[in-house]
Amino acid sequence: DLVRSRGLGDVYKRQMKYIICILISFTFSALCLSQNELKVDVSYLKEKQFLLIKVKNESSSKSFGLFNGRIGTNEFDGSIIYIRESPQSPFSDDAMFLMWEYDEKADTLKKYRSMSWMNPNEEKCFGITLKNKEKWLNAKSIVVTTKLSIRIIKEGDASVVGKIKCFETLVNIR
Repeated sequence: DLVRSRGLGDVYKRQMKYIICILISFTFSALCLSQNELKVDVSYLKEKQFLLIKVKNESSSKSFGLFNGRIGTNEFDGSIIYIRESPQSPFSDDAMFLMWEYDEKADTLKKYRSMSWMNPNEEKCFGITLKNKEKWLNAKSIVVTTKLSIRIIKEGDASVVGKIKCFETLVNIR
């Protein structure tokens, strides 16, 4: 027998690599933000002709960053709002809107930010105006699809890159 026998040290090293891979995989999957840790509520403020989007981080330990898209480009790779006449209607570019943070106390849209950070159990409001958008103002109801681009999820010292979460809401206009 010319092949040297492997000692137990080699076996333990292979097992350690396997255990480390399992632990890393478990950590990343635990850091993902599940659909029930994120709540989205959409309402229409008729007197202001305004869609109000409330986003709530219902996690008690995870924080995350919402990427809000880019201004001045045709790249809508961040969080956006789609408006459609029905769930069967196709998505279209003329019914796609960037999300702007909304200050309820001041009753105004805040200065645009590319990233909105959400701490555990925090709620933030976003909004889009429907003024001069007769197509949507004349509808009885609209379907609002909120696409949230979650870029970073943090829990303690660990962080991972997030992903897209979508929520669909039927909103009465009249």
